[in-house]
Amino acid sequence: ENIVLVPLVHSLLRVFNALIDRTVFDILNDMLLTIFMLKEETFSYIKDYSINILCNRNLETEIVAKFGQAFLEKQRIEVLRHYRLCIKMVCESYTTESVQSKIAIQTKISLLKKLEFLT
Repeated sequence: ENIVLVPLVHSLLRVFNALIDRTVFDILNDMLLTIFMLKEETFSYIKDYSINILCNRNLETEIVAKFGQAFLEKQRIEVLRHYRLCIKMVCESYTTESVQSKIAIQTKISLLKKLEFLT
């Protein structure tokens, strides 16, 4: 919750989201999926950051005081965009004809369940 790191994390998330959004290579998509959905440390960090940006009223007050309301709204939009792109990555990775096994379907379901905290 170090307020000084919020703009840095936001910038990194924007860069990663741009990469995810523009990926046309399966191997890069797989690498990004591994980093953001399968690597538990990364997933947990971004999840905790997201929950705080979206729901923590004390942090909201600090961010608005230091950076302004518009900055907070951009943060929130970028967090939600990140998870939309993660869902897109999961769906694209596990819907090709070459990956229709029962294990692939179970993996897809388990990855999507990791995002249930958003509901």
